[in-house]
Amino acid sequence: MKNRLLIILISVIMIFSFAGCASYDVQPSSSGSSAGVSAEKELSVLSMKTFESKAGKFGDVKDLTGDYGYDAALVSSKDNINYIYMYLPGADMAESIITDGDGDGEKDKDITVEKEGSNYALYIQDSDTLYAQYLRVGNMIVAVSGKHSAKDRAASAADSFFKELGYNL
Repeated sequence: MKNRLLIILISVIMIFSFAGCASYDVQPSSSGSSAGVSAEKELSVLSMKTFESKAGKFGDVKDLTGDYGYDAALVSSKDNINYIYMYLPGADMAESIITDGDGDGEKDKDITVEKEGSNYALYIQDSDTLYAQYLRVGNMIVAVSGKHSAKDRAASAADSFFKELGYNL
């Protein structure tokens, strides 16, 4: 059952990621620090409500929370940039969803780790059809994706959106 839910989740993420080629309050980390980038500091996890309030300015928030046991939301902007939020049961699951999108147990070759700290990692996916940046903070994922042909626009949108959320990567 757990594997079936993971496969469904991966499918939903991939569909919405490729659709871009066509969204709670801040919870402090265990150290109590606020969002900010430093190898010594931990980043804070955002609530879905905070994500919705920030990403909602780009388009309608689609609440994807269902029977999966975690919160998820998607905003697709008019310029085909997707903003995705997921709050998963564990950090290992969050990392696996990012790095093993097809669920075959092997890390995807088009995804690289750009930066990482004690409780976060910033991943870049640069494939023939998709460009995405995934920020994993603990068991939360915030992603910004778009068509590969709009790579520069998607990268700029990710950088500014992460900063707006308080992540100065």
